[in-house]
Amino acid sequence: MKVISTFGRILFAAAIIGFGIQHFLCKGVVVGVELVPPWPPSHIFWGYLIAILLLLCGLSIAFRKAAVIAALLLAILFFNAVVVLDLPKVLARVMDLTERTRFFESLSLGAGALIIAGGVVIGSRGLSRALHICAMIGSWLFAISLIIFGTSHFLVPSFIATLIPKWIQWHLFWAWFTGIAFVAAGVAILLRRYAATAACMLGIMFLAWVAVLHAPRIYAALHSTAEWNSGLVALGMAGCSFALCSSTAVRRRL
Repeated sequence: MKVISTFGRILFAAAIIGFGIQHFLCKGVVVGVELVPPWPPSHIFWGYLIAILLLLCGLSIAFRKAAVIAALLLAILFFNAVVVLDLPKVLARVMDLTERTRFFESLSLGAGALIIAGGVVIGSRGLSRALHICAMIGSWLFAISLIIFGTSHFLVPSFIATLIPKWIQWHLFWAWFTGIAFVAAGVAILLRRYAATAACMLGIMFLAWVAVLHAPRIYAALHSTAEWNSGLVALGMAGCSFALCSSTAVRRRL
């Protein structure tokens, strides 16, 4: 479990560092998971500031230097993006699956940051308990997001099938299968029944997507911000899943 947790933490940190590099190169104008509001003055300044914050937090989590503070800062950053940037778009276009997916991607990464924070061993018993509660809240938000992702697969299976590489057979089957896997994993984590197993298998699925689905698409469109962003989201979700696998938030009641 310790090895799996470390692996998840490093994957999550790598994704955050990737987001930081992307925000730096794009000056904060990112297609996908957006963290910089487009309307404030000095947009480039805020883009660079968020980029530096992401880089520092990613490195901090990777090397476990003030990792709790870094993870909590990331959670605040992603949840702020959910409320300020994503929620108005979702409310304006309730039936738009793209906006809804981006909303829950940001929510999932914020939840993953809470899970990472709760997985860091510290000395203070009171603070440890508070971080375990953070991890539990993160696990609930992550599980709910998984169920939403699964239901989205059921609504547009034909579109999901087009994203699967041509050399893989039975595209429609895999679209339905991954939707079922999302819902099953979300329910398992919420009920804490086989939750660690579900989270581990989910991490393997996300990591397989990075290698089989996202890496070829990124290679075919190296200058596409959207493709890089989607790949980093999948990598971050893999890290969240593996970190959750060994979290006490899914293994015992407080």
